[in-house]
Amino acid sequence: MTHLTRYAFSIGAAAGLLTGCGGSQSSFEPPGTAPANAIARGVYARSLLYVYLDSVNIYTYPRLKLLGSLGVGGALCSDKFGNIVVSGSAGTSQVWVYPHGGGNPIAHMYDPDNAGGCSVDPSSESIAVAGTNSLNTAVIWPYNPKRGWRLLKLYTDPNISEASYCAYDAQGDLFIDGFNAKFAFVLAELPKGSSTFTTITLDRKVLSPGAMQWYGKYLAIEDNNQSKSSPAVIYRFAISGSSGHRVGVTKLMNGVGVGQFLILGRTVIGPERYNSAWGLGFWHFPSGGAPFRTISTYAQPYAEAISPK
Repeated sequence: MTHLTRYAFSIGAAAGLLTGCGGSQSSFEPPGTAPANAIARGVYARSLLYVYLDSVNIYTYPRLKLLGSLGVGGALCSDKFGNIVVSGSAGTSQVWVYPHGGGNPIAHMYDPDNAGGCSVDPSSESIAVAGTNSLNTAVIWPYNPKRGWRLLKLYTDPNISEASYCAYDAQGDLFIDGFNAKFAFVLAELPKGSSTFTTITLDRKVLSPGAMQWYGKYLAIEDNNQSKSSPAVIYRFAISGSSGHRVGVTKLMNGVGVGQFLILGRTVIGPERYNSAWGLGFWHFPSGGAPFRTISTYAQPYAEAISPK
């Protein structure tokens, strides 16, 4: 299992753009929007950036003032109501849901797999987590307004031996990337309402499965197998049926290929390393290039999610 797979991410979402974990409006009752045990005074009126280092740290956004920590760690994703999902780190079969700015979870689920990257269905608030072993490709907790996320459903794709990340599109179709039995990259789609995966063939080779995010009408996929001397790369694919056509590429100078990148509007946020120091980098999207902003971190960032206000 690769280092990236162990610290898998999913892809956070900003309203209207990041529909893989947010996006379109819906009429169902929002899950647990009343914060509990606030991290800091006045936090409810601010947008917050959650970053997984050795635990999940919380920053104001865009000022990036550190407010505190959740005390748990793992892959991150969010919904349009500002709830943050933490999908347990390596070897941790736990999934937590935290309200915007809250220090106590509003839900705590057991994952029968080692939890990987996560994503929230914008059409239903269901939570999907990639399975990082061969038991299940995806674990999904459908959302019930009265009962929350309780009864899980398990889905398996025989072509994927180890899943890494997942991303919902605006219609509730779920995309999963991972390795097959020969450690080659695989991308599959679980259409909404289906129990069978469809393998997606891309016209651009991806060396190793990285974080994914549905952005507008395209699926953004990070290739995490870039060499130390080359920049991290995010490809954008137009998906049609069982095929994907590359429509763009973003190269992130000083970006680290091990860890999640979050596309937030016209900005990419992700792990950055320069002169042997770790940091959180901010790049223009989709142009990429050198980061226009960096903040130092005491450890490598592995995942990010936004809780907008």
